[in-house]
Amino acid sequence: MTPHFSRINDSEPAIDFIKVDGIWEKQANQTEALRVVDLVQSLQRKKDDLSIGVVTFNAAQQSLIQELLEEQNVLDKNELFVKNIENVQGDERDIIIFSTAYGYDQKGKLNAQFGSLNQVGGENRLNVAISRARKKVMIVTSLEPKDLKVSQTKNEGPKLLKAYLSFAKEVSEKNFESYQKYERDFEFNWYLKHQIKNWENDTATALALDTPYGDIALKKRNKFFGLLFTDDNFFYESLSAKETVVYRPNLLEEKNWPFRQFHSRDFWMNRNLMKDRIQKFADQQVEK
Repeated sequence: MTPHFSRINDSEPAIDFIKVDGIWEKQANQTEALRVVDLVQSLQRKKDDLSIGVVTFNAAQQSLIQELLEEQNVLDKNELFVKNIENVQGDERDIIIFSTAYGYDQKGKLNAQFGSLNQVGGENRLNVAISRARKKVMIVTSLEPKDLKVSQTKNEGPKLLKAYLSFAKEVSEKNFESYQKYERDFEFNWYLKHQIKNWENDTATALALDTPYGDIALKKRNKFFGLLFTDDNFFYESLSAKETVVYRPNLLEEKNWPFRQFHSRDFWMNRNLMKDRIQKFADQQVEK
């Protein structure tokens, strides 16, 4: 998932993984619910006008959190909503707080039944839910990723949940390192991105190849300034022409990313012109 450009250089992680010692009882988790209420109240006291949404993984946890928020008279403030993973589609907020609710019961047993996530297509519900935040995600959970034994589950939902919790924890602890997979089917110099990389000393920024957001990232002192796309990996691996020429540019514009697209044909026809365009683009981003 491509982050907003205004957040990519922040030192503060965009995901907070908040582990609590909650108990799974009567299809809900009181400890998690109370922590969610505390977070909502703390965020509202900041008065920065950021909208908040709470998403739970089942209806019982949704009802519990909603009742607690109503008791504190904060439910109708700042576009706050409380929904479960089945009915959050289409809703976005600046900050999304998740309560997974699932955990060990009083007897120390962990039930691997994760509601709608266990059903066919459960992974789609999770994909939608985790993309509802504009600025930050806060995950309140009683589970560590290693607690989820999902290798034998029939459907993909629980497996994706474990993968997402692992990712969220790494991001929260600043241990996540993004990377882009590069195929080695062709010679090194066959790729346009490597030809462009050779011009690095003539630009105002470093030309980094190890980014998941584009073929090349413009960086200076480890800070992102923009993206370059070629007709290499991202182009080749796109599912359709629309993904390359419509969907991806629209997404990047929505996320406020400066970017440029370059093609191998232009390189072979006039590489000096392409080099000048890249230098100019890089210089412009650093000067902003």
